[in-house]
Amino acid sequence: YMIKRVVALPKDTITFYLTHVSENDLYYYYEIKVTKPNGEQIELNESSYINEPMYLVKGYNYSGLLNQIAQNLLKGGDDLDNRKFSITISENCYFVLGDNRNHSLDCRDFGEVSSADICGDVRIHVKYGESIWIALFRKIKSYLSVNYLNLKENL
Repeated sequence: YMIKRVVALPKDTITFYLTHVSENDLYYYYEIKVTKPNGEQIELNESSYINEPMYLVKGYNYSGLLNQIAQNLLKGGDDLDNRKFSITISENCYFVLGDNRNHSLDCRDFGEVSSADICGDVRIHVKYGESIWIALFRKIKSYLSVNYLNLKENL
């Protein structure tokens, strides 16, 4: 079992863009963008600790989908706009990524995840060093705050 974040839904297109190359020409930094079938770009709204720059290492032998991504992003040329790779997610499949993007086993390695392979979703996130009771209290507090604001608006 794995816990991963769903970043793209069925029929969405996920594009990997090369953003810049390190000064020593060893690290190739990239970002991802998700687009709905109607062309609307999706904001991932991820936590700040996930937003570390994703990179590929020149000369490393990648496997799976990450090998195709690396081949397209690491090929030569100064025009960064042409150094991208896109895939459209199949029907009844999802694209998931781990929080530690540079060291995670996720869809970049093993491809799309079928909806039949998804067995649940995370309801409470326990932060490092936090007890389950504090995490539960934090979840209840945020739930009550949102419902209070909704109730107040409807009065």
